Amino acid sequence: MAGSAPDYYKILGVSKNADAGEIKKAFRKLAQKHHPDAGGDEAKFKEINEAYEVLSDDKKRQVYDQFGSVGGANPFAGGGNPFQGQNIHFGGFNIEDLFSGVSGWSDILERMRGGEGAFGTEWDFRSNGGAGFGRRVPDIQAELPITVEEAYSGANKKFSISGAGSISLKIPAKTKDGTKFRLKGQGQNGGDLIVITRVSPHPYFKIEDGNLIIDTPVTICEACLGGKIEVPTPDGKRVRINVPAGCKNGAKLKVKDIYVRLNVVVPKKLNRKQKKVMEEYAKLEDKGVRKW
Repeated sequence: MAGSAPDYYKILGVSKNADAGEIKKAFRKLAQKHHPDAGGDEAKFKEINEAYEVLSDDKKRQVYDQFGSVGGANPFAGGGNPFQGQNIHFGGFNIEDLFSGVSGWSDILERMRGGEGAFGTEWDFRSNGGAGFGRRVPDIQAELPITVEEAYSGANKKFSISGAGSISLKIPAKTKDGTKFRLKGQGQNGGDLIVITRVSPHPYFKIEDGNLIIDTPVTICEACLGGKIEVPTPDGKRVRINVPAGCKNGAKLKVKDIYVRLNVVVPKKLNRKQKKVMEEYAKLEDKGVRKW
């Protein structure tokens, strides 16, 4: 790769004007044909993946189109900086400084893979009327309230952001509070939009470790003797569940996709009749609950 830049368009068999759909289609076809598990050549498969890695990303593709090939040759051949001493400025910065330490296209690709873009996180490669490059457009953040039901089951959300317009976002099932979604190029002035989910409190349900929980009070008699009780469901209905006799405080029962957590309620005050019954029971209960 040191002598010449790889022709990623040729590797995928697409034209330089190919759109994202054409590139993806070509990649899938070649990947299936050359996959090592299907008896294909591993080196060829790696080459195909590398080509798709660059051409499927708008920013990486733009850098590649600009610097990956000059007349079919590597502009970095010989290990030098092709812009050294030329005093070329883009966006107020000397491009010689931007390429300092870059010895070849492979270096640019490695920097891209590192998630920095070719020149770090502060640079943007969108064209500006032919003016070239400038400082990276800042990301913007927005919080998106979602219900417990949406967080648990997933949802398609549509909302508007000032300066960014209408936004569509697919919330996957079991999304946690504070989950971040980066929407490339959908922020202000073409920057990225970072959406942070905020799960709104629900009067009954909560999500813990990806599970939908409802804390359900049960009486002492229900905990001791068992019985049937009703609990609400996220769709507004109610289901009857069987509370087993002798259940402990905090025990969980699974009903469909819901975990019902039983909270045994101890009465703070007993009337005279209740107190008399409890006193009679106290004479009969097992005193060996404490092991010391």
